[in-house]
Amino acid sequence: ADQYTLPGGHGAVSDRLSATLRARQDVTMSPNSTVVSIEETPGKPARVTWVDSLTREAKCVEARQVVVASPKLIGKYMVNPLSDAKRQAMASIRYTPFLVAQVFLDEPVMETFEIGAPDRFTKFMVRPDWISGNRSPEGRSHLTAYIPFLGPDGRRNLLEQPPVVWAKSVRDDLEDVLGRGFRHVTGMHLHRWGHPMMIPVPGQDASIREASAASESVVWAHSDSYGICGLYSAVWTGMDAWSEVAM
Repeated sequence: ADQYTLPGGHGAVSDRLSATLRARQDVTMSPNSTVVSIEETPGKPARVTWVDSLTREAKCVEARQVVVASPKLIGKYMVNPLSDAKRQAMASIRYTPFLVAQVFLDEPVMETFEIGAPDRFTKFMVRPDWISGNRSPEGRSHLTAYIPFLGPDGRRNLLEQPPVVWAKSVRDDLEDVLGRGFRHVTGMHLHRWGHPMMIPVPGQDASIREASAASESVVWAHSDSYGICGLYSAVWTGMDAWSEVAM
């Protein structure tokens, strides 16, 4: 089928899904609240405790099943009890902060959909308008670049430098990799994702299966249950979670 990218990216998808749920009479939502505890007791409903962001009050609800759609590095602190094996599997999943750059161009400069450049600052470049539904009627183009900041100092290095430093590094990589790309840059938006994104590693399938396995009342749904961060993996794991709770 035809594919399109909505203005606003993944945030726009979340807004549309939220609006769809809010319009339903059989759905109650508590937006902008923070879940702090999910307690499981065999043979009984789970107890979910959250803090209301407006009143600052702690609230609790019992639920037959709970879908935990958060990264495992957070979920492992919310859900209790967890087996040692599951906690260790969750701890083995690797995350790192990322810089994501949206680069605006006056014309297409990549002949492929994706380019991997492991020896460059800009490790991964994607041309979203390779998909026909994303193409500019004026002939302009854009690239999305992903740069992981690895190691214990990754988050600090990402956040402490001024954006112009990273913008110059991305532009220099376009010049080196594409030859002429740097002359066609008309603008750039930088998104410093200080929160972690998952990094796939060899042999991770077994630990992901253990970390994501459902229990009696808790089902896990997040892109790290799939192994690769992305909208498609978030949607697929969400659909899998729905299938589990609907059975």
